[in-house]
Amino acid sequence: MITFSRATQLVKMLGARHARIATAICLCLTGSAVPLNAQNSVVFGNAVITPGLQSQGFTITTSVNQTDTTSSVTYNITPPDNYVVNTETIVGQIGIQFLVPAGSQASGTATITYTGWANVLGAASGGFFASGGYNGGAGPQMVNFSTAAGAGTLSFYIAGTTIGGSQPAPASSITISLDIGNPRHGRKAYLNDYLGMGKTNYAIWRPSEGNWYLDLINQPSVVAQWGEPGDVPAPGDYDGDGITDLAVWRPSDQVWYIILSGSGQPIGVQWGLPGDIPIIGADYDGDGRTDLAIWRPSDGTWWVQFSSTGEVVVTQWGVPGDVPLVGDFNGDGKTDYVIWRPSEGNWYVKFSGSDQATVYQWGLPQDIPMPQDFDGDGITDYAIWRPSDGNWWVKLSSTGDVIVAPWGLPGDIPVSGDFDGDGKADYAIWRPTEGNWYITFSGNGTSTVHQWGMDGDIPNGEPVMSILNPQQ
Repeated sequence: MITFSRATQLVKMLGARHARIATAICLCLTGSAVPLNAQNSVVFGNAVITPGLQSQGFTITTSVNQTDTTSSVTYNITPPDNYVVNTETIVGQIGIQFLVPAGSQASGTATITYTGWANVLGAASGGFFASGGYNGGAGPQMVNFSTAAGAGTLSFYIAGTTIGGSQPAPASSITISLDIGNPRHGRKAYLNDYLGMGKTNYAIWRPSEGNWYLDLINQPSVVAQWGEPGDVPAPGDYDGDGITDLAVWRPSDQVWYIILSGSGQPIGVQWGLPGDIPIIGADYDGDGRTDLAIWRPSDGTWWVQFSSTGEVVVTQWGVPGDVPLVGDFNGDGKTDYVIWRPSEGNWYVKFSGSDQATVYQWGLPQDIPMPQDFDGDGITDYAIWRPSDGNWWVKLSSTGDVIVAPWGLPGDIPVSGDFDGDGKADYAIWRPTEGNWYITFSGNGTSTVHQWGMDGDIPNGEPVMSILNPQQ
Protein backbone atom coordinates (compact mmCIF):
# COMPACT_ATOMS: atom_id res chain seq x y z
CA MET A 1 0.00 0.00 0.00
CA ILE A 2 1.40 3.39 -0.99
CA THR A 3 1.09 6.27 1.45
CA PHE A 4 0.15 9.02 -0.97
CA SER A 5 0.42 11.84 1.56
CA ARG A 6 4.10 10.97 2.14
CA ALA A 7 4.61 10.59 -1.61
CA THR A 8 3.19 14.07 -2.20
CA GLN A 9 5.55 15.56 0.36
CA LEU A 10 8.54 13.89 -1.22
CA VAL A 11 7.55 14.93 -4.72
CA LYS A 12 7.45 18.54 -3.55
CA MET A 13 10.83 18.15 -1.90
CA LEU A 14 12.58 16.34 -4.75
CA GLY A 15 10.81 18.00 -7.65
CA ALA A 16 8.80 16.50 -10.48
CA ARG A 17 11.92 15.00 -12.06
CA HIS A 18 12.24 12.63 -9.12
CA ALA A 19 8.55 11.96 -8.56
CA ARG A 20 8.93 8.24 -9.06
CA ILE A 21 11.53 7.89 -6.34
CA ALA A 22 9.03 9.26 -3.83
CA THR A 23 6.72 6.39 -4.67
CA ALA A 24 9.58 3.96 -4.21
CA ILE A 25 10.36 5.34 -0.77
CA CYS A 26 6.76 5.09 0.35
CA LEU A 27 6.65 1.49 -0.75
CA CYS A 28 9.72 0.85 1.38
CA LEU A 29 8.15 2.50 4.40
CA THR A 30 5.24 0.07 4.34
CA GLY A 31 7.49 -2.95 4.96
CA SER A 32 6.39 -4.68 8.16
CA ALA A 33 9.75 -6.08 9.23
CA VAL A 34 12.64 -4.07 10.66
CA PRO A 35 16.22 -4.87 11.70
CA LEU A 36 16.49 -7.06 14.76
CA ASN A 37 17.60 -5.09 17.78
CA ALA A 38 16.34 -4.68 21.29
CA GLN A 39 14.68 -1.35 20.67
CA ASN A 40 12.32 -2.55 17.98
CA SER A 41 12.00 -6.27 18.63
CA VAL A 42 11.31 -6.41 22.37
CA VAL A 43 7.97 -5.29 23.77
CA PHE A 44 7.56 -5.29 27.55
CA GLY A 45 3.96 -5.74 28.57
CA ASN A 46 2.59 -4.45 31.85
CA ALA A 47 2.60 -7.05 34.57
CA VAL A 48 -0.85 -8.55 35.07
CA ILE A 49 -1.75 -8.75 38.76
CA THR A 50 -3.73 -11.68 40.02
CA PRO A 51 -7.32 -10.39 40.21
CA GLY A 52 -7.79 -11.30 43.87
CA LEU A 53 -4.67 -9.38 44.92
CA GLN A 54 -5.44 -6.43 42.69
CA SER A 55 -8.68 -5.95 44.55
CA GLN A 56 -6.73 -5.89 47.81
CA GLY A 57 -4.53 -3.03 46.68
CA PHE A 58 -1.45 -4.52 45.03
CA THR A 59 0.14 -2.15 42.50
CA ILE A 60 2.92 -2.68 39.95
CA THR A 61 4.67 0.07 38.00
CA THR A 62 7.23 -0.44 35.23
CA SER A 63 10.39 1.35 34.10
CA VAL A 64 11.94 0.40 30.74
CA ASN A 65 15.40 1.17 29.37
CA GLN A 66 16.46 0.01 25.89
CA THR A 67 19.50 0.23 23.64
CA ASP A 68 20.34 -1.49 20.36
CA THR A 69 21.43 -4.73 22.00
CA THR A 70 20.06 -4.64 25.54
CA SER A 71 16.73 -4.04 27.18
CA SER A 72 15.83 -3.96 30.82
CA VAL A 73 12.58 -3.51 32.66
CA THR A 74 12.01 -3.06 36.38
CA TYR A 75 8.69 -3.98 37.93
CA ASN A 76 8.16 -2.14 41.22
CA ILE A 77 5.68 -4.10 43.30
CA THR A 78 3.92 -2.50 46.25
CA PRO A 79 1.67 -4.66 48.42
CA PRO A 80 -1.10 -3.16 50.52
CA ASP A 81 -0.31 -2.13 54.09
CA ASN A 82 0.27 -4.98 56.57
CA TYR A 83 0.08 -7.62 53.82
CA VAL A 84 2.08 -10.80 54.50
CA VAL A 85 3.54 -12.53 51.45
CA ASN A 86 4.48 -16.20 51.56
CA THR A 87 5.77 -18.76 49.11
CA GLU A 88 2.26 -19.65 47.95
CA THR A 89 1.42 -16.13 46.89
CA ILE A 90 1.25 -15.70 43.10
CA VAL A 91 1.13 -11.98 42.51
CA GLY A 92 0.85 -11.85 38.74
CA GLN A 93 2.37 -12.58 35.36
CA ILE A 94 4.92 -10.77 33.19
CA GLY A 95 4.84 -11.13 29.41
CA ILE A 96 7.79 -10.07 27.28
CA GLN A 97 7.05 -10.21 23.56
CA PHE A 98 9.56 -10.49 20.74
CA LEU A 99 8.65 -9.29 17.27
CA VAL A 100 11.17 -10.97 14.98
CA PRO A 101 11.33 -10.14 11.25
CA ALA A 102 11.71 -12.73 8.52
CA GLY A 103 15.23 -14.08 8.20
CA SER A 104 16.08 -13.19 11.80
CA GLN A 105 16.25 -14.88 15.14
CA ALA A 106 16.16 -13.53 18.67
CA SER A 107 18.55 -15.22 21.03
CA GLY A 108 20.33 -14.27 24.19
CA THR A 109 20.11 -14.29 27.95
CA ALA A 110 17.62 -12.84 30.41
CA THR A 111 19.17 -11.94 33.78
CA ILE A 112 16.64 -11.60 36.60
CA THR A 113 17.42 -9.79 39.84
CA TYR A 114 15.09 -8.80 42.65
CA THR A 115 14.85 -7.01 45.95
CA GLY A 116 12.71 -7.85 48.94
CA TRP A 117 10.34 -10.76 48.76
CA ALA A 118 9.58 -10.85 45.03
CA ASN A 119 10.80 -13.72 42.93
CA VAL A 120 9.88 -15.26 39.59
CA LEU A 121 8.66 -18.59 38.45
CA GLY A 122 7.90 -19.29 34.84
CA ALA A 123 8.40 -21.07 31.59
CA ALA A 124 9.18 -20.07 28.06
CA SER A 125 6.38 -20.14 25.53
CA GLY A 126 5.47 -19.02 22.05
CA GLY A 127 8.25 -20.90 20.27
CA PHE A 128 11.03 -20.07 22.73
CA PHE A 129 13.40 -22.61 24.19
CA ALA A 130 14.62 -21.66 27.63
CA SER A 131 16.99 -23.15 30.15
CA GLY A 132 18.49 -22.01 33.40
CA GLY A 133 17.26 -20.80 36.75
CA TYR A 134 14.04 -18.86 37.36
CA ASN A 135 12.94 -21.23 40.16
CA GLY A 136 13.74 -19.26 43.27
CA GLY A 137 16.77 -18.83 45.46
CA ALA A 138 19.18 -16.03 46.16
CA GLY A 139 21.15 -14.13 43.57
CA PRO A 140 20.53 -13.42 39.89
CA GLN A 141 18.73 -16.03 37.83
CA MET A 142 19.52 -16.71 34.20
CA VAL A 143 17.26 -17.71 31.33
CA ASN A 144 18.61 -18.51 27.88
CA PHE A 145 16.15 -17.97 25.07
CA SER A 146 15.91 -18.19 21.30
CA THR A 147 13.19 -18.01 18.71
CA ALA A 148 12.87 -17.97 14.97
CA ALA A 149 10.91 -15.40 12.95
CA GLY A 150 7.47 -14.46 14.24
CA ALA A 151 6.05 -13.27 17.50
CA GLY A 152 6.78 -15.10 20.72
CA THR A 153 6.27 -14.39 24.39
CA LEU A 154 8.61 -15.17 27.24
CA SER A 155 6.39 -15.47 30.32
CA PHE A 156 7.27 -15.23 34.01
CA TYR A 157 5.10 -15.53 37.10
CA ILE A 158 5.75 -13.15 39.98
CA ALA A 159 5.79 -15.18 43.17
CA GLY A 160 6.54 -14.61 46.82
CA THR A 161 9.25 -15.92 49.09
CA THR A 162 8.96 -16.21 52.87
CA ILE A 163 10.48 -13.18 54.58
CA GLY A 164 10.27 -14.58 58.06
CA GLY A 165 7.39 -15.05 60.46
CA SER A 166 4.36 -12.91 59.82
CA GLN A 167 6.12 -9.67 59.02
CA PRO A 168 4.31 -7.36 56.63
CA ALA A 169 5.93 -7.34 53.19
CA PRO A 170 7.77 -4.19 52.15
CA ALA A 171 7.83 -2.89 48.61
CA SER A 172 9.79 -5.13 46.26
CA SER A 173 11.03 -5.11 42.70
CA ILE A 174 12.03 -7.43 39.88
CA THR A 175 14.42 -6.35 37.13
CA ILE A 176 14.67 -8.38 33.94
CA SER A 177 17.63 -7.52 31.71
CA LEU A 178 17.81 -8.91 28.20
CA ASP A 179 20.92 -9.13 26.04
CA ILE A 180 20.24 -10.20 22.47
CA GLY A 181 23.87 -9.86 21.42
CA ASN A 182 24.74 -8.50 18.00
CA PRO A 183 21.55 -6.89 16.71
CA ARG A 184 22.26 -8.28 13.24
CA HIS A 185 23.15 -11.81 14.31
CA GLY A 186 21.14 -14.27 12.28
CA ARG A 187 20.15 -11.65 9.77
CA LYS A 188 22.78 -10.67 7.26
CA ALA A 189 21.82 -7.41 5.68
CA TYR A 190 21.93 -8.11 1.98
CA LEU A 191 21.75 -5.34 -0.55
CA ASN A 192 18.51 -4.67 -2.37
CA ASP A 193 16.02 -5.45 0.38
CA TYR A 194 13.70 -2.57 -0.45
CA LEU A 195 10.84 -3.70 1.79
CA GLY A 196 12.81 -4.64 4.90
CA MET A 197 11.47 -8.20 4.77
CA GLY A 198 14.82 -9.96 5.05
CA LYS A 199 14.82 -10.97 1.38
CA THR A 200 16.76 -9.72 -1.62
CA ASN A 201 14.56 -8.10 -4.25
CA TYR A 202 15.17 -8.18 -7.99
CA ALA A 203 16.73 -4.85 -8.84
CA ILE A 204 18.73 -3.46 -11.73
CA TRP A 205 20.35 -0.10 -12.39
CA ARG A 206 20.38 1.08 -16.00
CA PRO A 207 23.51 3.17 -16.62
CA SER A 208 22.23 4.59 -19.91
CA GLU A 209 19.31 6.26 -18.10
CA GLY A 210 20.30 6.46 -14.45
CA ASN A 211 17.11 4.55 -13.63
CA TRP A 212 16.54 1.90 -10.97
CA TYR A 213 14.05 -0.85 -11.83
CA LEU A 214 12.78 -2.65 -8.72
CA ASP A 215 10.64 -5.77 -8.90
CA LEU A 216 9.05 -6.00 -5.46
CA ILE A 217 7.35 -9.38 -5.22
CA ASN A 218 3.65 -9.02 -4.27
CA GLN A 219 4.07 -5.24 -4.52
CA PRO A 220 3.89 -2.88 -7.49
CA SER A 221 7.16 -2.67 -9.38
CA VAL A 222 8.99 0.65 -9.22
CA VAL A 223 11.00 2.69 -11.71
CA ALA A 224 13.06 5.29 -9.85
CA GLN A 225 15.27 7.92 -11.49
CA TRP A 226 18.29 8.37 -9.24
CA GLY A 227 21.66 8.92 -10.79
CA GLU A 228 23.02 9.66 -14.22
CA PRO A 229 25.21 7.92 -16.81
CA GLY A 230 28.71 7.44 -15.47
CA ASP A 231 27.62 6.98 -11.85
CA VAL A 232 28.42 3.86 -9.82
CA PRO A 233 25.40 2.26 -8.10
CA ALA A 234 25.97 2.21 -4.33
CA PRO A 235 22.86 0.80 -2.60
CA GLY A 236 23.08 0.33 1.16
CA ASP A 237 21.27 0.86 4.44
CA TYR A 238 22.64 4.28 5.35
CA ASP A 239 20.03 5.09 8.02
CA GLY A 240 19.92 1.66 9.69
CA ASP A 241 16.19 1.02 9.25
CA GLY A 242 16.68 -2.37 7.59
CA ILE A 243 15.59 -1.08 4.19
CA THR A 244 18.00 -0.57 1.31
CA ASP A 245 18.43 3.06 0.27
CA LEU A 246 18.94 4.05 -3.35
CA ALA A 247 22.38 5.59 -3.77
CA VAL A 248 25.03 6.29 -6.37
CA TRP A 249 28.64 7.45 -6.23
CA ARG A 250 29.61 9.97 -8.88
CA PRO A 251 33.25 9.67 -9.99
CA SER A 252 33.22 13.16 -11.52
CA ASP A 253 32.66 14.92 -8.17
CA GLN A 254 33.16 11.99 -5.73
CA VAL A 255 29.79 12.67 -4.11
CA TRP A 256 27.55 9.97 -2.68
CA TYR A 257 23.95 10.78 -3.60
CA ILE A 258 21.60 8.94 -1.24
CA ILE A 259 17.87 8.89 -0.53
CA LEU A 260 17.25 7.73 3.04
CA SER A 261 14.28 5.37 3.08
CA GLY A 262 13.39 6.11 6.69
CA SER A 263 12.82 9.84 6.22
CA GLY A 264 12.78 10.29 2.46
CA GLN A 265 15.58 12.81 2.83
CA PRO A 266 17.99 13.12 -0.11
CA ILE A 267 21.58 13.79 0.94
CA GLY A 268 24.90 14.30 -0.84
CA VAL A 269 28.24 13.64 0.85
CA GLN A 270 31.63 14.13 -0.78
CA TRP A 271 33.93 11.21 0.00
CA GLY A 272 36.78 10.10 -2.20
CA LEU A 273 39.04 11.29 -5.00
CA PRO A 274 39.13 10.66 -8.75
CA GLY A 275 40.22 7.09 -9.40
CA ASP A 276 38.96 5.74 -6.08
CA ILE A 277 36.71 2.67 -5.86
CA PRO A 278 33.59 3.05 -3.70
CA ILE A 279 32.99 0.22 -1.22
CA ILE A 280 29.35 -0.80 -1.32
CA GLY A 281 27.25 -1.99 1.62
CA ALA A 282 29.99 -2.09 4.26
CA ASP A 283 29.48 -1.57 8.02
CA TYR A 284 32.92 -1.23 9.63
CA ASP A 285 31.72 -0.05 13.06
CA GLY A 286 28.93 -2.62 13.42
CA ASP A 287 26.14 -0.14 14.12
CA GLY A 288 23.79 -1.51 11.47
CA ARG A 289 24.34 1.39 9.08
CA THR A 290 26.32 1.47 5.86
CA ASP A 291 29.51 3.51 6.18
CA LEU A 292 30.97 5.76 3.50
CA ALA A 293 34.12 4.03 2.32
CA ILE A 294 36.50 4.02 -0.63
CA TRP A 295 39.59 2.05 -1.59
CA ARG A 296 42.38 3.95 -3.34
CA PRO A 297 44.09 1.71 -5.92
CA SER A 298 47.07 4.04 -6.31
CA ASP A 299 48.33 3.37 -2.79
CA GLY A 300 46.11 0.57 -1.46
CA THR A 301 44.54 2.65 1.32
CA TRP A 302 41.01 2.43 2.67
CA TRP A 303 39.28 5.64 3.72
CA VAL A 304 36.29 4.92 5.96
CA GLN A 305 33.97 7.30 7.78
CA PHE A 306 32.17 5.60 10.68
CA SER A 307 28.45 6.32 10.67
CA SER A 308 28.30 5.92 14.46
CA THR A 309 30.85 8.59 15.38
CA GLY A 310 31.94 10.36 12.20
CA GLU A 311 35.49 9.18 12.89
CA VAL A 312 37.71 8.83 9.82
CA VAL A 313 39.84 5.68 9.67
CA VAL A 314 42.63 5.28 7.10
CA THR A 315 44.01 1.75 6.66
CA GLN A 316 46.65 0.61 4.22
CA TRP A 317 45.68 -2.79 2.89
CA GLY A 318 46.29 -3.93 -0.66
CA VAL A 319 48.32 -3.02 -3.73
CA PRO A 320 47.43 -1.76 -7.22
CA GLY A 321 45.61 -4.46 -9.17
CA ASP A 322 43.81 -5.91 -6.16
CA VAL A 323 40.00 -6.14 -5.94
CA PRO A 324 38.47 -4.69 -2.73
CA LEU A 325 35.66 -6.78 -1.24
CA VAL A 326 33.11 -6.68 1.57
CA GLY A 327 32.73 -9.40 4.18
CA ASP A 328 32.73 -10.28 7.88
CA PHE A 329 35.15 -13.18 8.10
CA ASN A 330 35.28 -13.48 11.91
CA GLY A 331 31.57 -13.01 12.66
CA ASP A 332 31.92 -9.99 14.94
CA GLY A 333 29.24 -8.01 13.11
CA LYS A 334 31.75 -5.63 11.53
CA THR A 335 33.01 -5.50 7.96
CA ASP A 336 36.66 -6.49 7.58
CA TYR A 337 39.23 -5.00 5.20
CA VAL A 338 39.39 -7.55 2.40
CA ILE A 339 41.13 -7.65 -0.95
CA TRP A 340 41.39 -10.42 -3.52
CA ARG A 341 44.57 -10.60 -5.58
CA PRO A 342 43.70 -12.02 -9.01
CA SER A 343 47.33 -12.71 -9.91
CA GLU A 344 47.57 -15.19 -7.03
CA GLY A 345 44.00 -16.14 -6.22
CA ASN A 346 44.74 -15.07 -2.65
CA TRP A 347 42.38 -13.38 -0.20
CA TYR A 348 44.02 -10.91 2.18
CA VAL A 349 41.80 -10.21 5.19
CA LYS A 350 42.51 -7.69 7.95
CA PHE A 351 40.01 -8.17 10.74
CA SER A 352 38.17 -5.07 11.90
CA GLY A 353 39.08 -3.68 15.28
CA SER A 354 42.33 -5.62 15.60
CA ASP A 355 45.80 -6.06 14.12
CA GLN A 356 45.10 -9.65 13.16
CA ALA A 357 45.14 -10.67 9.52
CA THR A 358 45.06 -13.78 7.40
CA VAL A 359 45.87 -14.84 3.84
CA TYR A 360 43.84 -17.60 2.22
CA GLN A 361 44.25 -19.06 -1.25
CA TRP A 362 40.91 -19.62 -2.97
CA GLY A 363 40.43 -19.19 -6.67
CA LEU A 364 42.24 -18.70 -9.96
CA PRO A 365 43.21 -15.50 -11.79
CA GLN A 366 40.13 -15.40 -14.05
CA ASP A 367 37.61 -16.19 -11.29
CA ILE A 368 35.13 -13.70 -9.84
CA PRO A 369 35.18 -13.44 -6.01
CA MET A 370 31.71 -13.67 -4.44
CA PRO A 371 32.09 -13.51 -0.64
CA GLN A 372 28.80 -14.34 1.05
CA ASP A 373 27.41 -16.36 3.98
CA PHE A 374 26.25 -19.59 2.35
CA ASP A 375 25.82 -21.61 5.57
CA GLY A 376 24.05 -18.96 7.67
CA ASP A 377 26.52 -18.95 10.56
CA GLY A 378 27.08 -15.19 10.47
CA ILE A 379 30.56 -15.56 8.98
CA THR A 380 31.41 -14.73 5.38
CA ASP A 381 32.57 -17.73 3.35
CA TYR A 382 35.34 -17.73 0.76
CA ALA A 383 33.60 -18.15 -2.57
CA ILE A 384 34.33 -17.63 -6.26
CA TRP A 385 32.39 -18.08 -9.48
CA ARG A 386 34.34 -19.45 -12.43
CA PRO A 387 33.21 -17.88 -15.72
CA SER A 388 34.91 -20.54 -17.84
CA ASP A 389 32.67 -23.36 -16.61
CA GLY A 390 29.95 -21.68 -14.51
CA ASN A 391 30.98 -23.40 -11.28
CA TRP A 392 30.73 -21.90 -7.79
CA TRP A 393 33.52 -22.90 -5.42
CA VAL A 394 32.58 -22.27 -1.78
CA LYS A 395 34.49 -23.01 1.43
CA LEU A 396 31.96 -23.18 4.27
CA SER A 397 33.20 -21.47 7.43
CA SER A 398 31.05 -23.59 9.73
CA THR A 399 32.39 -27.00 8.69
CA GLY A 400 35.29 -26.42 6.32
CA ASP A 401 33.41 -28.35 3.64
CA VAL A 402 34.10 -27.46 0.02
CA ILE A 403 31.04 -27.05 -2.18
CA VAL A 404 31.28 -27.08 -5.97
CA ALA A 405 27.96 -26.02 -7.46
CA PRO A 406 27.50 -25.80 -11.23
CA TRP A 407 25.21 -22.82 -11.80
CA GLY A 408 25.63 -20.49 -14.72
CA LEU A 409 27.18 -20.24 -18.17
CA PRO A 410 30.06 -18.24 -19.64
CA GLY A 411 28.88 -14.66 -20.08
CA ASP A 412 26.59 -14.72 -17.05
CA ILE A 413 26.98 -12.28 -14.14
CA PRO A 414 27.04 -13.79 -10.62
CA VAL A 415 24.75 -11.99 -8.17
CA SER A 416 24.81 -11.88 -4.39
CA GLY A 417 21.69 -12.16 -2.27
CA ASP A 418 19.33 -14.13 -0.06
CA PHE A 419 16.22 -14.38 -2.21
CA ASP A 420 14.24 -16.77 0.01
CA GLY A 421 14.99 -15.02 3.30
CA ASP A 422 16.43 -18.02 5.16
CA GLY A 423 19.60 -16.23 6.24
CA LYS A 424 21.79 -18.04 3.71
CA ALA A 425 23.14 -16.79 0.39
CA ASP A 426 21.64 -18.36 -2.71
CA TYR A 427 23.41 -19.33 -5.92
CA ALA A 428 22.27 -16.69 -8.38
CA ILE A 429 23.33 -15.46 -11.80
CA TRP A 430 21.89 -12.88 -14.17
CA ARG A 431 22.05 -13.58 -17.91
CA PRO A 432 22.48 -10.29 -19.83
CA THR A 433 21.46 -11.74 -23.18
CA GLU A 434 18.03 -12.60 -21.78
CA GLY A 435 17.63 -10.37 -18.74
CA ASN A 436 16.85 -13.53 -16.78
CA TRP A 437 17.77 -14.30 -13.17
CA TYR A 438 18.60 -17.95 -12.49
CA ILE A 439 18.49 -18.76 -8.77
CA THR A 440 18.95 -21.91 -6.73
CA PHE A 441 17.49 -21.38 -3.25
CA SER A 442 19.65 -22.47 -0.35
CA GLY A 443 16.64 -23.32 1.80
CA ASN A 444 15.21 -26.22 -0.21
CA GLY A 445 17.43 -26.57 -3.28
CA THR A 446 14.69 -25.59 -5.71
CA SER A 447 15.40 -23.15 -8.52
CA THR A 448 13.60 -20.41 -10.36
CA VAL A 449 13.98 -18.23 -13.44
CA HIS A 450 12.80 -14.63 -13.29
CA GLN A 451 12.93 -12.08 -16.11
CA TRP A 452 13.98 -8.60 -14.99
CA GLY A 453 16.29 -6.29 -16.88
CA MET A 454 18.02 -6.04 -20.24
CA ASP A 455 21.51 -6.24 -21.68
CA GLY A 456 23.69 -3.40 -20.34
CA ASP A 457 21.99 -3.23 -16.94
CA ILE A 458 23.81 -3.81 -13.64
CA PRO A 459 21.92 -6.40 -11.54
CA ASN A 460 21.46 -5.46 -7.89
CA GLY A 461 24.08 -2.74 -8.26
CA GLU A 462 26.55 -5.63 -8.04
CA PRO A 463 29.71 -4.06 -6.58
CA VAL A 464 32.20 -6.68 -7.75
CA MET A 465 30.99 -6.52 -11.32
CA SER A 466 31.10 -2.73 -11.25
CA ILE A 467 34.80 -2.99 -10.40
CA LEU A 468 35.72 -5.77 -12.79
CA ASN A 469 33.67 -4.36 -15.65
CA PRO A 470 33.86 -0.57 -15.35
CA GLN A 471 32.69 -0.09 -18.94
CA GLN A 472 29.20 -1.03 -17.79
